[in-house]
Amino acid sequence: MLSLSVQRDLSCLLDWQLWYWGQDIDRDEGNALLHYGFRRVRGPADGTQRSSAYELLPEPATNTSPHRLERLIAWGFGISASLSGLAEKHGTLLLVRHERSPGLCMTPIDARAGTRSLLPPRNVPRSLDEWICLRATVSAVARCCATYEEWGRQQLGVAHRVDAHQRRPRAIRRRHDQSLFLDDAWRRLAHRVDESLASQRAPEDVLS
Repeated sequence: MLSLSVQRDLSCLLDWQLWYWGQDIDRDEGNALLHYGFRRVRGPADGTQRSSAYELLPEPATNTSPHRLERLIAWGFGISASLSGLAEKHGTLLLVRHERSPGLCMTPIDARAGTRSLLPPRNVPRSLDEWICLRATVSAVARCCATYEEWGRQQLGVAHRVDAHQRRPRAIRRRHDQSLFLDDAWRRLAHRVDESLASQRAPEDVLS
């Protein structure tokens, strides 16, 4: 279970990350996500309006760290992610933009879906194992995003992030204030989720 404050921060960070990724894709110097290691997955050419997805396949699991992020898919409307050793049994994480509560999809997710309506149902975890899977995957996603943002500071430069930040409407910037680079905020969020995972009990302000 995730506390309400963690859910709020997760929703805010996801919104900013997807905005930044959109700006990084449209860079005059070239698509930064492709340079980082994402691959573009286009929807089927069937005449439907579907946004492209970007898929990242991080390093595989090891004997010392069996539950590693094995796949991350990003669309304009959200993120899907799966942990090796957990997703097959307990589900794939789905984070939808502007929605606080993450959930698990129990059927495989196709990156070509391109619209929220074509994804499988997202369920609230019902067992302790499913809650552990959700929290562990959220933590892995947060650390993955932090790594990308740290890379972005080095490779894309501060000026690019300043420009991307300023392109958002002022009302959104005021309502969801964040630093230019999100790596520290993502790592703090991962640490909070890890603490709840280690305790295996919910804080007082949880959604059951």
